[in-house]
Amino acid sequence: MKKKTSSFKNRLIGSLATLLLTTGLSFGQSDTGRVEGTVTDPTGAAVAGVTVVVTNIETNSRIEITTNEQGNYVAPTLRVGTYRVEFSAQGFRKNIQNDITLTVSQIAQINAQLDTGEITDVIEISSNAPLVETSSSSLGQVIEGKQIVDLPINGRNFTQLATLVPGVSRGTPGSNADGSGGNAETFRQGDTGSAAISANGLREQNNNFLLDGIDNNESIVNTIVFFPPIEALQEFRVITSVAPAEFGRGGGAVINAITKSGSNEIHGTVFELLRNSELDARATFAPTKPIFQRNQFGFAFGAPIKKNRTFFFGNYQGLRQNLPKEEGNRVTVPTSRMRQGDFGELLNADFTGLGQPITIFDPVTGNPFPRNIITRPLDPVAVRYLNSFPLPEIAGRATQNYFVKRIAKQTFNDGDFRIDHRFNDTNTIFGRFSIADDSQNDPGRIPGFQAGFGAGLNTIEARGVASGYTHTFSPNAVNEFRFGFTLLRIGFFPVNFGQNQNQTIGIGGLGAGNTNTGISLIGGGNGNFIEYLGDGGQFTLRERSYQISDALTYIKGNNTLKFGFVTIRRNVKAFQGDFAKGFYSFSDFAATPGNKPPLGQTGYEVADMLAGRTSFTSITASLTG
Repeated sequence: MKKKTSSFKNRLIGSLATLLLTTGLSFGQSDTGRVEGTVTDPTGAAVAGVTVVVTNIETNSRIEITTNEQGNYVAPTLRVGTYRVEFSAQGFRKNIQNDITLTVSQIAQINAQLDTGEITDVIEISSNAPLVETSSSSLGQVIEGKQIVDLPINGRNFTQLATLVPGVSRGTPGSNADGSGGNAETFRQGDTGSAAISANGLREQNNNFLLDGIDNNESIVNTIVFFPPIEALQEFRVITSVAPAEFGRGGGAVINAITKSGSNEIHGTVFELLRNSELDARATFAPTKPIFQRNQFGFAFGAPIKKNRTFFFGNYQGLRQNLPKEEGNRVTVPTSRMRQGDFGELLNADFTGLGQPITIFDPVTGNPFPRNIITRPLDPVAVRYLNSFPLPEIAGRATQNYFVKRIAKQTFNDGDFRIDHRFNDTNTIFGRFSIADDSQNDPGRIPGFQAGFGAGLNTIEARGVASGYTHTFSPNAVNEFRFGFTLLRIGFFPVNFGQNQNQTIGIGGLGAGNTNTGISLIGGGNGNFIEYLGDGGQFTLRERSYQISDALTYIKGNNTLKFGFVTIRRNVKAFQGDFAKGFYSFSDFAATPGNKPPLGQTGYEVADMLAGRTSFTSITASLTG
């Protein structure tokens, strides 16, 4: 069968050109902040011509600027970190302010009052007090590196800390973005809510994730592509309202995460987190305690390649987890008597679970079968199909009689490598490579068959490149260039993919020889009278994303002009099985007293199967010729 492929080539997702003329600067999709302020003398008068030197304590990179006629200065496009700001002018004592912490997209207001005296005299001020941002109307909060590392985070999912920001909550379970279903796009961190957050009550799909100023969104449910380990994050900012114009894209939160760079000092971390089921309690109705094993391990390391010039930072995080799913839940399998066409057990009102008996009718004559035993020949395919189910584990009931023993095996390998280089005080570059190879193999509810949403093999393979170049033309003109590329492959492969279970059971039709092997989707209603088996078929997606952005900042007096554009191009190719193996639906009508089934039905789903009576059948096929 020919695969059905949808291609969205050369699709321009966003192209934004902005011109901002403001007294404050709005920072867009970048990993920088800014320091600005006013310098005055003891009388409060502005001091022009003051030399201002802003130095990054960790890398010793610096920028030198001069105050204008109004005593104002601006040091734009500074990487997040800790800074020292020095003010010096002839006839005044040098003023040094230490421990200035600059966060992502922050506009830090650092004012200085110079005292008269010799320039060799120094006044030093040290403070880690929070800086009030008065130059931006955006609402949000920065989650700093210390918070990311120190606060307890279940599963080391950094997006959980976004709830520290007013107006942000975790997404609603079952939102298609929170991972609760274990589907291919969101099984990662599914036990911790994935990346689903809601800002100000908006949908979880309305958010915009950035990593080092580069788009970090996938296009299916608009969740995150790369989950950086917490050791790799310098900090991240969550903007919940009045986001700068450069962001666009989503009306929810903007989550702008920044990875760490190396410094002049060597830093390293090694970790291993172990959890298992040895001390867990057995679920109330579960016959045994399910196996739970979680090993999360990795390292982070940063160091200088050349002091004050070139730095690197790398990290790796692995996960090996056996995760119980639907612990204590039960599903319905047919009894041994039902598989032989004997439904006499259903005449017992307590056995049916409905509090009423169920009568089996002849689908041809419309008359009840004597003693609820089908006297017509049984469909041999249906007999083989029913015998594929395990026998009930709970006697005396027709429904909810088999315990789910579902252990999903997760194997994650994620990492980043970043290099920063400073050519001189006016030219800096960085490059980052990220990788994610994550898979979840879920055996489902019924051994050997696709059963239960999220069962099967779900895979995500992602590769990402981000780079940036910052050039300072003059203290009043700075340009930032960004390039990013992301390759994302998402896959779903049903249980026993590669084995033609339809052929083994004897299910024919157009779907019998389909390359999307496994078994057709078979069942009815909500699966109350017999558990669904099968699926719609294999799903694969390949997405390529390219981003180019540039922003030129020019400062003239008290005004700042910013010219910029962001262009994102996505190429998405997807293949969906679309029930090419077939969908066989059976009625979930139950023939309780006073409720006779229509002609052509037996009054019970399992009996309909043995009689070969589907309510409808659907098969999708592509024909060539």
